[in-house]
Amino acid sequence: MLLLCLGVAAPLIAIGSFTLYKSYQTLRLEASRATTFQAAIAVRSLHQWTQTQIETACAIAQLAALRGGKVDATQKIFETALKAEKQWHDLALLKDGKLIAAAERGQYGVKARTTAVTLDSTTKEFIATVERSGTPAISGYTHSPVCGDPSVLVVVPIKDQGVMLASVDLDSVLSLFHGLSDNSDTVIAVVDSQKRVIARTLQNEYWQGKDFSKAKSVTAGSKAQRGSYEAVGIADPVTRAYAFDHVPTTNWLLVVGVPVSEIYGQAHDWLVLLTAIAASCVLISVGLAFWATLHFTRTIRLLVKESLAIGHGDFTKRVNVPARDEFGLLARAFNQMAARLELNQDMKNMTDQVSESIRKSLDLDQILNTTVRELGQALGSSRCCLALVDTHCTLDTSDDELMFDYVWTDPKKGGTELANKSILITKHSVLKLILQQGSILSLDVLDDGVNTPLFENATEEQSQDWKSVRSLIACPITTNEGPLGIILVHQCDRLRVWTDYELELVEAIARQVTLAMQHARLYNRTKQMAEQEVLINHIVRSVRSSLDLDTILNTVTGELLKALGVERVQIAQPRNEGPLVVTHECHAGHLESVKGVSLYPDQMDFRVSHTPTIKSTRAANLLASTMQAFQAKTGEALSPNSEHDQIEPLIPAELRAEPITGRNTILGIDLDRLSKGYATFVETDDGELVQVPPDATTLQEAPIAVITDIDMDSRAMPFRHFLDQNGTRSLIAAPLVSENRLVGLLIVHQTENTREWTPTEVRLVAAIADQVAVAIEHAHLFATVKHQAITDGLTTLYNHVYFKNRLQEDLNLAKRKGTSCSLLMVDLDKLKVINDTYGHPVGDAAIRQVASILKTILRSGDTPARYGGEEFGVILPETSLFEAALIGDRICSQIRNCHVPGLGRISCSIGAASFPKQASSAAELVERADKALYVAKNSGRDQIRIYEGEESEASQALPAPPSIADTTGNAKPAE
Repeated sequence: MLLLCLGVAAPLIAIGSFTLYKSYQTLRLEASRATTFQAAIAVRSLHQWTQTQIETACAIAQLAALRGGKVDATQKIFETALKAEKQWHDLALLKDGKLIAAAERGQYGVKARTTAVTLDSTTKEFIATVERSGTPAISGYTHSPVCGDPSVLVVVPIKDQGVMLASVDLDSVLSLFHGLSDNSDTVIAVVDSQKRVIARTLQNEYWQGKDFSKAKSVTAGSKAQRGSYEAVGIADPVTRAYAFDHVPTTNWLLVVGVPVSEIYGQAHDWLVLLTAIAASCVLISVGLAFWATLHFTRTIRLLVKESLAIGHGDFTKRVNVPARDEFGLLARAFNQMAARLELNQDMKNMTDQVSESIRKSLDLDQILNTTVRELGQALGSSRCCLALVDTHCTLDTSDDELMFDYVWTDPKKGGTELANKSILITKHSVLKLILQQGSILSLDVLDDGVNTPLFENATEEQSQDWKSVRSLIACPITTNEGPLGIILVHQCDRLRVWTDYELELVEAIARQVTLAMQHARLYNRTKQMAEQEVLINHIVRSVRSSLDLDTILNTVTGELLKALGVERVQIAQPRNEGPLVVTHECHAGHLESVKGVSLYPDQMDFRVSHTPTIKSTRAANLLASTMQAFQAKTGEALSPNSEHDQIEPLIPAELRAEPITGRNTILGIDLDRLSKGYATFVETDDGELVQVPPDATTLQEAPIAVITDIDMDSRAMPFRHFLDQNGTRSLIAAPLVSENRLVGLLIVHQTENTREWTPTEVRLVAAIADQVAVAIEHAHLFATVKHQAITDGLTTLYNHVYFKNRLQEDLNLAKRKGTSCSLLMVDLDKLKVINDTYGHPVGDAAIRQVASILKTILRSGDTPARYGGEEFGVILPETSLFEAALIGDRICSQIRNCHVPGLGRISCSIGAASFPKQASSAAELVERADKALYVAKNSGRDQIRIYEGEESEASQALPAPPSIADTTGNAKPAE
C-alpha cells in the first residue's frame, strides 16, 4: 500500500517540482534584467555628475587670477563660485600643503577662510597623485579639510600655483537617484574604491562612510565589472534582486537592489501555492501508507512487541500469539529462548557481581570472600569454599597444601565451619588429578558414613569436616603456569543433582576468580616494583646529590628498613679494626646498636683475583733482573705489586708456584663466581626469572646470601657470634663489589622470627647494593681527588694553595683566642748545585727527605707544606717565637744528620716570625719569615734566624758542620 501511494504521488511531485523550477528560472532572469537596467541608468547618471563636477572645477581653475597667484582676486572668485554652486561646501587653493586662499559655506552665507588646514594621510596621498599625473580627479568618501564635513573632493592641479580643492556635498549624489528609488524598498548604494559607502538611498545616515567590504556586492564587484544576483543584504533582512556596475574613471561601485516581491508580483503567490500543494500530496500519501501498514501488520507488531521486551532483558515476558500459522511457531521459539536467557541472565548477574567486586577493589581477600558468599547464596548450597594452593616457596610439590581461608556457610542448610583450614595434596589423590587436568567435577550422591573421595587421604581429624557432605562441585582455578586453587560447593542437608546451568555458573565464577587473582597479584607486584623503584630512585638521587658517604649510607639503611619491614639493616666496610666492620646501621627502637662490631676476627684480603707466587730466591732474582730490563726497554717501571697480567709473563713457567687465593667467600657468597661466572636464570613459583651463577641449584647459592633460618644453614656458622650479637634469625647479605674488590657488605636482618624471603625482596637488596657500591666508589674517588688538589705530588705535603688558606684560618683562630701563631720558612740549601751536579732525581730525593723529616718532627696540630721549589712552610699554631726557634733548631739538626742516597749530608736554612708580635696579617707574616730566611742564608746557611725588625740583625742560630753540597765550592750567598 505504501508503495502504491508513493507510486501515485511521485509523478505529481515530479511534475510540480519541474514546474516550480522553470518558473523560478524565468522569474530570476526577469529580476536580473530589471535590476541590471536600473544599475546601468544609475551608473550613467553618476558618471555624468562626476564629469560635471570636474569640468566646473577645471573652469574655475583656468581663470587668470588663480594662475597669476593673486590671492585677493582668488578669494573673491572662490566666494562667487560657492554662491553659484550650492552643492559645494568650500573651495581652497593649496600649495605644498599650505593654505593660500579658501572660502567656505557657513551658517550665514559664504565667507573667507584664513586659518590653516590639516590634511589627513589619505587626502595628502590623493593630492600627491593628482599633482604627479597633472590630471584633475575626484576622490572617494572623505572629510573636507576646510570645514570638516563628509564630502568628496574635486582636485584640480594649477601650474606653479599648487592645487585647487572643491568639497562636494554627498547629498548631491543621492539627488541623482530620486527617480530610480521612488519605491521605499528599492535601495541604491555608491561604494568608493576603499569600500566605504559614499551614499545610500536607504538608511543613509547610518551607512554613510561605513566599511562595506563584507557585502556580497563588494565581493562580487572585486571579481567582475558588472553582474547580478539574488540574496539578503547585510543592511536589512529583505530579499532583493541585486545588480552592480562600476563607474568609469572613479572606479566607484554602484549597487541597485529591488525587492523580489515587486518583481515576481502574483507569480510569487502562485509559487507558494504550488509548493503547498506538492507538500500536501506527499503528506497524504504517507498517511495512507501508514494506515494500511497498521491494519495489515497487527499480528506482526504483537510478535515484535513481546520479542522486544525479551530482547530488552525482561525474560518474564512471553509471546502470546495463537499457533495457527508460522507466526505461532515463531512465538514458541521465542518463549523457549526467553526461558534459556532467563537462566543465562542469572549466571550473568552472578558473574557481574564478582566482576564488580574485582573492579571496585584490588583487595584479594575481600574479592574472594565476596565470591564464596555470592556463589553459595546463588546456588542455595550449604557451604562454599575457596582454597588456595600453598607451595611453601619450594619447587618440591610433595608438601603442597590447600589452605581453606575463604569459607561461607549456611547453618539453616546444615553448613558448618571447617575445623581444619588445610589439607595435604597427595600425589595420587583425586584433588591432585583435578588440579592437574583443570576440569570441573560434580558428585551427585554420596553414601552416608563414607568419606568424600576428594579427601580420602585426609587425617581422622580433617575427615570430620567432610563427612556431612552429600553432594558437591569441585572446580579448579588454574592458569597457564599451573593451579592456583579450587572452588568447592557442598550440599550437606540433602542429596542433590547438579544441573548443567549450575556447573556452568561455577566454571564462570572460577574464570572470574582466576582473573581477579591474576589482577591482584599483578597489582601487588606492580606496587612492589613501583615502591622499589621509588626507593632506588631516592637512593640514586642521594648518591648524585651528595658526596657525603655517611649521609648516603644512613639514608640507604633507613629506607631499606622501612621498605622491607625488618628490624635491622647494616653496612659493613673494611676498616683498620677488621676486614668487615659495621660502619652504618639502622635498627628498630627496641634493639641495641652494634656499630663498630667486626664480622671477622682477623685481617683478610677479599680481592677477586690471584697474585703470582715464585718458588725460590733464584726465581726472585731472575724476576728482578727481568723487571729492570723491562723498564730499560719501555721506560715503564714495574714493582712486585704491579698488575698480575704484567708480572705473570715475566716469571718462567718452571719457577711459578700455584696461585695462592684469598678468602673469597662471605656467608657462602663466592666472590670469584660473582666476578667471572656466566649468569643463568631459574623460574620461581610466581613465574619470575631469578639470576643465579653457574652450578647453582637454588636461590640460596646465587651471588647473594639468602638465609631463611641461620640455625639450619651452615653458611652462618663462621659468623654465629656476630649474628647472635644482632639477634638475627634470617638475613640477606649482598656484597658491595667495585673494581674486583669487596668494598663492603649490605646485610638485612630479621630478628623477631624466621622469614621466607621473596625473589622481589632479594632483587631489591641486590639493586640497592649496586647503588651503594657506586656511592662508596664515588665517595672514595672524591676524597682522593680532594686530597690530590691540596697536596704536593712529590712530597705528599700540603701545597701552596692549602698553605695560604690554612695560614689565614690559624691566624683568625689565634686572633679570637688571643694566642700566638708562628711561621717557619724552611729552604733546602744549594738545591740548584745539587741538581746541576747530581741530577734532578737526586734533588727530588733530597726534597722528599726534608718533607719526611718535617712529618716526623712536627706535632699533629702543626701544618707543614711545600711552599715552592726547595722552600717549605711550617705553620705552628699556639706557639711562641721562642718555641718556634727551638722547633726550627731541631729541624736543622735532623736534616743536618740525615743521609740522602747518592748525595750524602744536606742542610737547610730557616726563617721564623710570629703573629701578632711581628706581623698583623698572613701576608706580612710570610714576608717577615722570608726576610729572616734571607738573613739565615746570607749568614752561612744551616741555621735558623728569627725576625727582629727591619734594621736589626736576626738572632744567630747554632753553628753547623758543612753539608756535602759545600764541597762543590760554587754556592752563592743566598738562594
